[in-house]
Amino acid sequence: MLKIDFDVSNNKPFTEEMISVLLQYRKLQKDPTAKVPNYFKLQLITLGITLVLVIILVVLGIIWEFTVLDIIAISINGLCVLLSSLLILNYKSRVKKVLSQEIKGVLTLDEDGIETEMRGIQTVRIKWEAVDFVKKLNQSICFFSKLDSTQIAIFVSNDDKDKVLEYMKENNISVRII
Repeated sequence: MLKIDFDVSNNKPFTEEMISVLLQYRKLQKDPTAKVPNYFKLQLITLGITLVLVIILVVLGIIWEFTVLDIIAISINGLCVLLSSLLILNYKSRVKKVLSQEIKGVLTLDEDGIETEMRGIQTVRIKWEAVDFVKKLNQSICFFSKLDSTQIAIFVSNDDKDKVLEYMKENNISVRII
């Protein structure tokens, strides 16, 4: 059995990566080898592109007189700008909320599975046979559950990554590591 105390409070890169993974959980479950882009940067790029398109359409409409199709295109792109802005605000508020909480706990690995107990919040356990794969990320590794409906993921920071992977190797725990 391996027990590791963890504290990821105020770890912004870890938190951003965790939220980006959770927001793209289904995509990663379907394709575990897919890269995990930073969700904020992805939405910022989308916002920038749609904003540029709106400006171009407005300028062209002014130069060549607006047609109904121009107004429809501007409206659709305007809605995309609004949606991207809302998604960015949602993401930022999630990151801020998680960072405002104290996230300390105990990670336990044993012959049956992996468990994370966050003091005062919750305990999550995945049995080894229910672990679909482990994905190596920039700030952490993540254990994904096979159960589609649960969307359970257990994150381990890079500080403890080597201990966890070594424990799995020493105890012949066969889980795909991607």
